[in-house]
Order: sequence, then C-alpha cells, then structure tokens
Amino acid sequence: MRLQEQRELQEDDENKKFRTRQKEYVRSYLDKQVEEKHQKHEYECQLDQKQAEFWKCDTENYCEHDKQRQQIIRDTNKRHQEILLQQIDAKNNVVKKKYKMNTQELLQNKEMIKQLGDRNEVDRQIVA
Repeated sequence: MRLQEQRELQEDDENKKFRTRQKEYVRSYLDKQVEEKHQKHEYECQLDQKQAEFWKCDTENYCEHDKQRQQIIRDTNKRHQEILLQQIDAKNNVVKKKYKMNTQELLQNKEMIKQLGDRNEVDRQIVA
C-alpha cells in the first residue's frame, strides 16, 4: 500500500504542478493580452490626437481661406456698387440736363404743365 500511496501522492504532486504551470501560463497569457490591449488603446489615442490636430489645422486653414474669400467678395461688391452709383449719377445728370423734372415730377405736375402750355399759347395769340 505504501507504494500505491506514494504513486497517488506523486500523481497528486504532478497534477498540482501541472495545474500550477497551467495557471501561470494562463495568467501570463491574460497579462500579455491586457498589455497588448493597453498598448493598442494608447496607439489609438495617439492616432485620435494626431487626427484631431490635423482637423484643427485644416479647419483653421479653411476659416482663413473663407475669410479671405468673403473679403474679396465684399471688396468686389463695393467696387460694383461704386460703379453702379457712378452710372446712376451720370444717367441722372443727363436726364436732369435734358429735363428740368424727373419722370415722377412730370407725372405729378402733368395738369399744371398742360395749363401753363395752354396759357403760353393764348399769350402768344394775344401778342401776335
């Protein structure tokens, strides 16, 4: 019996050693996975940070370009406004030289002008 007990004890020891090695292996494997996951997370955070910096720079460049574009549009519109105002002034000066009244004034005073024209006709007839 002693031999059998020794074998059982030896098998128990071997089983314990095997389980201990297996636990160590599993623990090592899990630790390695945790470390890899941590490294992957750090790498992804760095990538996210670089992407955020790139987008920030890109956004700043876009905003600056958009401001410049808007300023060019404002300047162009201002020049066009000045040209149009000059054209309106030139046209108004021609119209004012040609007629003493503008169109609205002529329409409002149409009856008076007609009466004055009729009086001038009568005065001419009397003088003649």
